[in-house]
Amino acid sequence: MTQIWTSGVFAASLFLFFPFFASAQESATAKGVGLIADRITLSQTGQLVASGNVEAVYGAKKLHASRVTYNRGTGQLGLEGPLRIIEDDTITILADEGEITEDFREGLMLGAKMIISEHTEISSPRVERYEGRFSRFYDAMATSCQVCEGEAPFWQIRATRVTHDQQEKQLYFENAQLRILDLPVLFLPTLRLPDPTLERATGFLIPSLQTTSQLSAGVKVPYFVRLDDHSDLTLTPYLSAKTTTLNFNYRHAFSRGRLEFEGAFTRDDLMAGLNRGYFFGAGGFALQDGHQLLFDLEWASDSAYLYDYQLPERDRPESQIVLTRTRHHNYYRASLTHFQSLREGDVERELPTLVADLTYQQRYFPKLIGGEVRLGILNHGHRRRSKADALGRDVAQTSVDMNWSQDRSLPAGVRAKLILGLSADVFRIWDDRQFTEVISRTTPTVGLSFGLPMIRVSENSSDYIEPIAQFGWSQVSDEIVPEANTSRVEFDQGNLLALSRFPSYVAREDGAAFAYGFSWERYRNFGHFGLTVGQVIRETTHSGFSQSSGLSGKNSDILIAAQLVADFGLDLSARTILDQSLKANKFELRAEWRRRDTAVRATYVSLAKDLVENRQNQEAELNLSLVKNVRRHWTTNVNWRYDVEESRMAEAGVGLTYRNECVELQMALNRRNASSASIEPTTDFAVNVVLHGFSSKTDPSRYRKSCRA
Repeated sequence: MTQIWTSGVFAASLFLFFPFFASAQESATAKGVGLIADRITLSQTGQLVASGNVEAVYGAKKLHASRVTYNRGTGQLGLEGPLRIIEDDTITILADEGEITEDFREGLMLGAKMIISEHTEISSPRVERYEGRFSRFYDAMATSCQVCEGEAPFWQIRATRVTHDQQEKQLYFENAQLRILDLPVLFLPTLRLPDPTLERATGFLIPSLQTTSQLSAGVKVPYFVRLDDHSDLTLTPYLSAKTTTLNFNYRHAFSRGRLEFEGAFTRDDLMAGLNRGYFFGAGGFALQDGHQLLFDLEWASDSAYLYDYQLPERDRPESQIVLTRTRHHNYYRASLTHFQSLREGDVERELPTLVADLTYQQRYFPKLIGGEVRLGILNHGHRRRSKADALGRDVAQTSVDMNWSQDRSLPAGVRAKLILGLSADVFRIWDDRQFTEVISRTTPTVGLSFGLPMIRVSENSSDYIEPIAQFGWSQVSDEIVPEANTSRVEFDQGNLLALSRFPSYVAREDGAAFAYGFSWERYRNFGHFGLTVGQVIRETTHSGFSQSSGLSGKNSDILIAAQLVADFGLDLSARTILDQSLKANKFELRAEWRRRDTAVRATYVSLAKDLVENRQNQEAELNLSLVKNVRRHWTTNVNWRYDVEESRMAEAGVGLTYRNECVELQMALNRRNASSASIEPTTDFAVNVVLHGFSSKTDPSRYRKSCRA
């Protein structure tokens, strides 16, 4: 007699265990399958038939079908579609019909396709499942493109057989051919690719083509090596008619840090017979008790290599190792730095190529006198390889800087701040007879500053205005120390009220000084505007300030800095210093405008002639860049750098990128004119194609097309 369960108004559910209706003890201990259906029929021979919205669950696997038949004798499930099998929420199998064992380990599907991570699709008229980990597809097609009926995907891989190893997360293709718009472009007898669920796998990555005016047409073929779960190595041969280059990139991640090294070894026709290359490295580690260990390594074989191979240019590569810790009341930093000079005219053995620094700062808040006490200690040393008098001068310095400051509110809303400080410096000099071997100096300082903050609030805006003034005095006991002319001094709103505007303790300001200015901040419903104006008037001049620094005379240049941030995507900032004739010694303007599909950035910088800062002539440069989403799949970018003083283009480039759910095509054309007469201008053209879905990932939903009905 046949037993029947029907749904009535609601679908009935029955949770059964395979083998079906053995003893109660066997059912309780066997691996179980939960089964839900609109109608379940069980015959006296033990055959079970479930029909109507059938859902079977076995562990992390789910099966949906229109009809399922279970044969107890063979342990097979007969499936009638349309059917869907979901495994671990990453693999979905769709099929017309099939047969599978009760534990889902062995089976056969007809008219099937496998979808991995909702992105990559493998379809075949016949799929075999065996050993619980392998799926074998015959006469298969694989792609990550949207597949529409009657249309060929943008790209696909056809193969006589494809095997998916679910445990190793690998795809093996036999007699494979890559087709673009259904046209065969590449034939491979065997091919192995990682499936999209595998983050890292050893194998070749997508090659790229590159053409330069100096190196001619070439190809880069990267090979990725997965060393272990935390490290990998990428080797990239770069081959053209004029160069043979091997690039490498090594990465290693630790539980408390990371490191990365990259470089290249080159033999080319540009410098025939010479070994060329570069090496960059970087890393950081979080140590115990809040310490951080950081390092950067930079080296290049010659001044032109980084330029010739389109790498970040460095005229003085810098390698450094740093140990640091920052806390609420103290900070220290120890560093060792090595410089390599690639500049024309530099004699490297006469430069301080090895530099050591140790900085410590501590804050105290004494309750007896109030205010804040700051203690700073600096140890500095640098060494030249030359031993010639003066040209090989080596210096060691120890400086101690202590100051006490306190803020007070005075009548009428005036804010006052008093600073009292004392500094002591000791220098030890080698290989320079114009200085005594040991030089010491002390510098007491006094500073008194005033500000009158005022606020005005209206219906649509608010203004914050604060006039500021500072009286400062310092007395350097002996300012004749080596390298007191500290270059690269920047006069800006950050050091307007500083008692010494030099970037290090090597040089200190001397005498009385008066600084004044004001700041204005306006906030409206569309954005924010800020303006700072200031000037410094000193008792004496200081030879350590260069002419273009804005601080060389008794009266400094006038500092003007402004910023505008608007809600409609505009961001402007400008800074300049004007001399007594209102001529700008330095001027900088930065602008950025952003919309949903457009980003424009512009920078203009003008610097006056200054031999101390290694500028033989006035320099001015304009940089423009544009990124525009032309259409849904197309993006263009333009960059342009113009030398205003030389009236010539320094660099120009244009790029075009096409993206859809399965492919990314990048094309770039770039022209560079070198500032050095020893380096030839270059024109570069590069093409890079990325097939998404296997070795690379993207968000397919953003670019996925819709099939026409």
